[in-house]
Amino acid sequence: MITLIIIIGLIVLILAHEFGHFIAAKIFNVKVEEFGIGYPPRIFGKQFGETLYSVNWLPLGGFVRIHGEDKDEEEETHEKDETLDSLRSERSFATQALWKRAVILIAGVTMNMLVGWLIFSGIFATGIPAHLAIAEVAKDSPAYAAGLVANDFIVGAHLGTVVLNDPIHSEDFIAAMKKAAGSSVSLTVLHEGKEKTLSILSRANPPEGEGSLGVALSDVGVEKVPFFSSFGRGFTATITLFWLTLKGFFSLVIGLFSSPGTAMADVAGPVGVFSIATQTGKMGLVYLFQLIALISINLSVLNLIPFPALDGGRVLFLIIEKLKGSPVSSKTQRTVNTIGFAALILLMVFVTIHDVGNILHK
Repeated sequence: MITLIIIIGLIVLILAHEFGHFIAAKIFNVKVEEFGIGYPPRIFGKQFGETLYSVNWLPLGGFVRIHGEDKDEEEETHEKDETLDSLRSERSFATQALWKRAVILIAGVTMNMLVGWLIFSGIFATGIPAHLAIAEVAKDSPAYAAGLVANDFIVGAHLGTVVLNDPIHSEDFIAAMKKAAGSSVSLTVLHEGKEKTLSILSRANPPEGEGSLGVALSDVGVEKVPFFSSFGRGFTATITLFWLTLKGFFSLVIGLFSSPGTAMADVAGPVGVFSIATQTGKMGLVYLFQLIALISINLSVLNLIPFPALDGGRVLFLIIEKLKGSPVSSKTQRTVNTIGFAALILLMVFVTIHDVGNILHK
């Protein structure tokens, strides 16, 4: 069930992105030739008005085919003068004002931001129960030997003379553990919806940075707010996370040049994201939706990058057009985008191998 929700969630995020391009084109009366769910080969399609709505065999998202978006290529495939006239018509993407083309290109990013905002708003409206979560477990530690794993919740603890009950705050837990270090402690843990109680002998002199149990802790939970206030809180969270993601991306780029190995250790591709989402889903559906919102914001940042084959790269061509006073030729754009797309595929393959390696070594 969790796997199905993850797949549907990721597909919806990509379709939402494409729907942004679609609706912006419709608003500006630019002809949309096809809106596809998945990628060809086509299973079936239905024409509504001037747009073909298709369902395709590769369920990896979707696409929008906008009339005149690749004018030179279409001109090469049509010889009739009336077709060329149509391509140069007022409803062609290529003949739109520069600002309209930019809005159509950026609309996908905007839609992903909107999806993230709505999900976060819903989370603030419903709230998430506060818990003390285990974020990471060090190998060969007492917690590891006891069977604790990341995403378990600590809902009860007997630490020497101190008794803590859910919700437990990390500061209280750490302070009590320091006093109980070297003794046996009892933890009640929520693992995949089921409670279990464990007795663990903590370490008096743990390795540096691990603590007596060998766990990294995280306070999770969201306070429920009134319905209308939730939209303001959701908007603030969306903008904050967008900014932090943007900063994180630039830090990653700098790290790739200064310390490639360390930088890549924090990068997750499709396999890594799926693995993380699966683990998060075991904490509860609300946490999974929270992750999907975060992924949606990450997609916004990724597509804004001025890199060939991404929306940001296409907007960069528009900026160059504005500066030089004439469009960059479609042939040049196609060449650059093809090279950029190939580079993205190679990067995805590399990151996927990295993800699989991480999973196998866990």
